[in-house]
Amino acid sequence: MHRTIYPISALLLGVTGLVMGTGILGVLLPLRGIAEGFSTFGVAAVGAAYFFGFIFGCLQTQRLVERVGHIRLFASFAALVAAAVMVHALAVNLPVWIVARAATGFCVAGLYVVIESWLNHQAARETRGRLFGLYMVVNFVGLMAGQLLMVTMEVGSVTPFLVTGLAVCLSLVPVALSRATAPNVEPTPPLGLKPLFDISPLGVAGCLLVGLANGAYWSLGAVYGSAQLGYDGLAAVFVSVFVLGGALGQVPLGRLSDRWDRRKVIVLTSSVAAAGGITLGVWPAPEFGILLVVGGLTGGFMLAIYSLCVAHANDHVDRKDFVAVSSGLLLFYAAGAISGPILAAALMAVAGPPALFFLTAAAHSLLAGYALYRMRQRGPVDESARTDFVPMMRSMPVASEMDPRADTPPSAE
Repeated sequence: MHRTIYPISALLLGVTGLVMGTGILGVLLPLRGIAEGFSTFGVAAVGAAYFFGFIFGCLQTQRLVERVGHIRLFASFAALVAAAVMVHALAVNLPVWIVARAATGFCVAGLYVVIESWLNHQAARETRGRLFGLYMVVNFVGLMAGQLLMVTMEVGSVTPFLVTGLAVCLSLVPVALSRATAPNVEPTPPLGLKPLFDISPLGVAGCLLVGLANGAYWSLGAVYGSAQLGYDGLAAVFVSVFVLGGALGQVPLGRLSDRWDRRKVIVLTSSVAAAGGITLGVWPAPEFGILLVVGGLTGGFMLAIYSLCVAHANDHVDRKDFVAVSSGLLLFYAAGAISGPILAAALMAVAGPPALFFLTAAAHSLLAGYALYRMRQRGPVDESARTDFVPMMRSMPVASEMDPRADTPPSAE
């Protein structure tokens, strides 16, 4: 294991700093926006802008890598993210925040492309599975660490912005000093809308609806937590427990989907996520401990659905097409994540912060219903053609090249 980790330790440290910074911002900006008098719709627009920028980052970064190289691009994007963080602190103004957040989304997408392509280049065939799993663990742990750091900081002070900028800047140091050889990035265009939908209608619809629900939560979950608990620090704990549930829930649900028709597991997972959303939406003022339990369980099912939808789509394509499929599905996810915060804000303006989870429940109910419909239109995948589930967060398509399923021949059993 030491031989696996050591060559890419600098890159993993860079990931940790980057994800910690994004974790802090994900909690800080909604809470600070509300404290500064932004409307819920304004806070949602800031969240949607991030995913808008993220889409363009997905589409453009590989070309930029080819022109300037990995280290230069990483340094430039890290500097721009740090600058955007400082802009949030210097100019508490909604249009400025929207532009800065869109720039952050663009740059973060670029940073992920650089890191993930680099990690993939360093991974030997026999160590890809362990490296892929380690990378996902680092993402989950870094995100939670950043969110929990908000418990120790005042939302109204400049400190959280300084800590975020510090984390992002420090992420540059190990990458810039790394002696690992930078790879050549081969552009992998996503499949077109019609070919991807023909391959897996449920995979496309699932990623779109999951993006809608998750985008709404990532943008406004802290606002809900603060309104329910009355304290910003506890809102950060609520958001982090949600992520912890997602980290713990993926493996057992994924293993279940390897044994059953994966669509049945999507129905089950979406139905439980919908029930959790309804519970969080209708419960007026649950105790802190109960809210954490319900939030953790809801997160455990919500955050697993994206991986299940990607795995379902991969069941219907050749292994050489995994990266192209992942590229297309990620764009659908991001498109849903742009609309999710806006729709949630409209509901919250009418029914208050708990209405956030009415939207997530509606999205998951639609997904469960559509999965049942698809089960009547197409039979289950033959077990010999089914890929093994791999837990994952939303990441760049190039991470799929580290996926141990990507070019591993299927089992003969």
